[in-house]
Amino acid sequence: MSCSIASKIQFVIARAVSRGWLSGDEWNLDISGAGPAIAGAVLDVLQMYSAYDLLYGGKSRPDRCSLRTEGGSVRAWQWEEKGWNEIEDAEFGEPCLSILVEGDSSPYDELVRRDVDFIIRPAFLPVEFTADLHSDFPRRPIDTETYEVAEPALTFFLQNVFRKQKFRQGQGWSVWRTLRQEDSIVLLPTGGGKSIIYQLSGMLMPGITLVIDPIVALIEDQVEGLRRYGIERVTGISSALGQTERQAILRRAERGEFQFILMAPERLQSPEFRRTVGALRSGSLINLAVIDEAHCVSEWGHEFRPAYLRLADTLRNICRDLNRTEPPLLALTGTASRAVLRDMMIELGIDQSQSDNVVR
Repeated sequence: MSCSIASKIQFVIARAVSRGWLSGDEWNLDISGAGPAIAGAVLDVLQMYSAYDLLYGGKSRPDRCSLRTEGGSVRAWQWEEKGWNEIEDAEFGEPCLSILVEGDSSPYDELVRRDVDFIIRPAFLPVEFTADLHSDFPRRPIDTETYEVAEPALTFFLQNVFRKQKFRQGQGWSVWRTLRQEDSIVLLPTGGGKSIIYQLSGMLMPGITLVIDPIVALIEDQVEGLRRYGIERVTGISSALGQTERQAILRRAERGEFQFILMAPERLQSPEFRRTVGALRSGSLINLAVIDEAHCVSEWGHEFRPAYLRLADTLRNICRDLNRTEPPLLALTGTASRAVLRDMMIELGIDQSQSDNVVR
């Protein structure tokens, strides 16, 4: 129960920031009904905004944050060069955001207090929630010039989203390149954690990630893997679905209910899916185009999977935003000889003269 309340409070704080209710150098948060343990959730939010600022520049975090909980207990943190440090015997000023947690009330109970900004109550609604779609987001590369500068922030998100302590070799560098809006071929051994690269990159950019997988079993495995991490806004579109189920998923995709959409390459040739992508582009960004098992571009594109021919060109074309800019292309493979790798670079339109374009 406390974990659920903590996540809801974090969501409320993020919503307040997006609305401009929390800005400036000092935040005073007044949270009732959650207990003193909620301080950990607030500190996580502060660290998250600090990591985001390190990657993208700007200043969304405060310099100081005070938290008052039930009974008037106060905790406060000050931003310093190496992170957040707690302030002893802190005083609480005028609250700039007040949150009331009513865990035993339903959405239909009367509002007893009206002097708060947000009220958190449990709700049981058998409906899907859509995203706030924005088509006017620019494709913005991160501001960090080197991976060494970005690594602490990327590691923070890796630990908090995927509960991994550190990146394996090649993972963090590949995420950094993707967030810089650069195309990459990532050649890592089977079990080397290639999926984490597109998953974390997609989570750190606004919009929807499209992933191409060659077989149904891989699509289902990737979908299940994301859901194990608590990322539910993911779907796979494959031949295993009936027509009615597939159309229902496409309608949900148009409404922005998914962050990750996985499919076989043949799906890109479907007029039905192209209409869905057109609807997506009118309301949101497609932030990243991923080709999993990318050696198939070379090995299958010339033989019995013609959908792999000019696959990169097709993805770049249908994933352009309203300003006609293309998302970064991320090609993942665990097996590629020198000849296949060279062929992949040609087929994917990736500059062979830049050695950084291939991550080994």
